[in-house]
Amino acid sequence: TLRKIFLQLFSGEKKHYLVLLQNSNELRSTGGYITHVADITVGRYALNIRFLSVNEDLIHDEIIGPPEAMKRLLKVKTVQLRDGNYNPDFSKTGELIAKLYNKTYQEFDVGGVMAINYQIIEDLLRLSGEITYDGKIINSSSLFYYLSTTVSNIDLHNKKALENRKGIIKNIWKMIIKKSIFQWWKWLSLKKLIADGIAAKDIQVWLKERGEEKNTSFSFAGYRDSLSVIDNNYLGIKSNRYIRRVISRDININDKGKISARVQIELMHAGGYSYPLSGTYQ
Repeated sequence: TLRKIFLQLFSGEKKHYLVLLQNSNELRSTGGYITHVADITVGRYALNIRFLSVNEDLIHDEIIGPPEAMKRLLKVKTVQLRDGNYNPDFSKTGELIAKLYNKTYQEFDVGGVMAINYQIIEDLLRLSGEITYDGKIINSSSLFYYLSTTVSNIDLHNKKALENRKGIIKNIWKMIIKKSIFQWWKWLSLKKLIADGIAAKDIQVWLKERGEEKNTSFSFAGYRDSLSVIDNNYLGIKSNRYIRRVISRDININDKGKISARVQIELMHAGGYSYPLSGTYQ
């Protein structure tokens, strides 16, 4: 992927690569609710990046039917880009995200889509070390508390406060990326962090040119059986920070060779109403 983007840098045409920042504390099928999009333009010997708001810059008015659960719980009639990652198959999600992006920016050619979970930001901050933002020292342990309390404790009638809130994650993300890049002696650790992120599906990539998803396909070895449980949090705010999930599966074979199976999913909500951004899970 990086090689393809590097070669694109010297191409005569420009392509846009979209990086989705997903909040894994609000689960969606590919990792979490999309909070921001980094639009990276590559080509003609230049690389530029701009951050787009999913609530302002990436809104369209066409009707694209949402899944039934999303339609019922969110009361929406169309799918916006912020909710476009409802399909766990990232090859299909990448295509849909590119399509939704082009509803707003028809003239731009999307070359690929990358999804990065909030967990990666915490991991990067743990690797690069604490940062200072708005007079506050932030590390991997305090990041969620800082973001959640900042979102909650503002005057909703203060336009400037609302505008500043929207840019907090963007500004912190830029600071962490910059610090990670300049700490060249940690690049091997950074490479491992990225590899581990791909293995854990905290990082997923789809490239339009190949028409396939990268590093996210399921694989089965021999006769090994696997089970994936896909969870979408539509109305529980950031409750997945406090949700504990236990999945058990019992398989029985009787004397006649008949197979019966039972799957049980248990969700435990450890967050009280006073916890930051905790809510009834739906």
